[in-house]
Amino acid sequence: MDQQNSIKNKYYYAIFLCLFLGMFGIHRFYTGYKKVGLIQLFLLISVIGLPISFVWALFDLITIINKKYKTKDGIYLTDYSDYHNKAEIYVSAFYENEDADILLKKATELKSSDINKSIDLLKQAYIEISKTSTNYSIETFLRLPLYLQAAHRSEEAIIEFNNLLENGYPNQLKLKDIIPMEHSRIYDKMRLFYQREKQNEKAISYGLYSILLDCLGLYLQKRIKELEANKNIIFIKQRITPLLKKAKKIENLDKISNILLDEINKLPNICSFEELSAIVENNIGNNDKTNLK
Repeated sequence: MDQQNSIKNKYYYAIFLCLFLGMFGIHRFYTGYKKVGLIQLFLLISVIGLPISFVWALFDLITIINKKYKTKDGIYLTDYSDYHNKAEIYVSAFYENEDADILLKKATELKSSDINKSIDLLKQAYIEISKTSTNYSIETFLRLPLYLQAAHRSEEAIIEFNNLLENGYPNQLKLKDIIPMEHSRIYDKMRLFYQREKQNEKAISYGLYSILLDCLGLYLQKRIKELEANKNIIFIKQRITPLLKKAKKIENLDKISNILLDEINKLPNICSFEELSAIVENNIGNNDKTNLK
């Protein structure tokens, strides 16, 4: 939340500076555009450039207020009043009546060119989904945290992952034998998230817990043959080898494989993620320096 507060403060400061000192280009200096700020300042000094400087400052002010202004380092300034907090979801009036499938498609199309707009479209799509009884897969809702990560909004992404784990998603089928499978997908995406954040050791626990939850789902669905295949130590090693290689911990393959097998053999009893994470950390250590929770 510190990152959000920082952006929120910059949003208000930028409005203040642009409103009272915009013609001097001070808001441009503040947001990292020093060369542009100098141009605005020189325009103000010249008689011919005075009206241009006024119109430019006015345009910037409108852009900032409407949260379309991006700083030099690529961050959109916002007060977060239009972003969801926990259960609240951002509402974009422009897209309010569009079908969820159309919004989801538009979000995909805009991902590479305007990731923040794509995120807004996803949030609006979720609102439209909640108005219907249509069931969408967990993958539809896992797009948002990964898009947030792509937009360098990692703390928001973590909030989204945790919200999915704690509160689920619109029209979710709350079936005892399905929930573990869906949570397995969430933990697997969190594994991917931490790998992209270069926290490969931390990603190990998320990958392992994803496998454990997948096995729990197989157990509850009485898919015994598949479960037995997943309990095969050779198969386990094949699944976790990429995790350990990426973290440069492949020397712990036998140890971690046996830890996971022990937990699978305890089904339907299952340890918490925190318990498994502590076991893994005690056995391989954790040298990741970044602290995203």
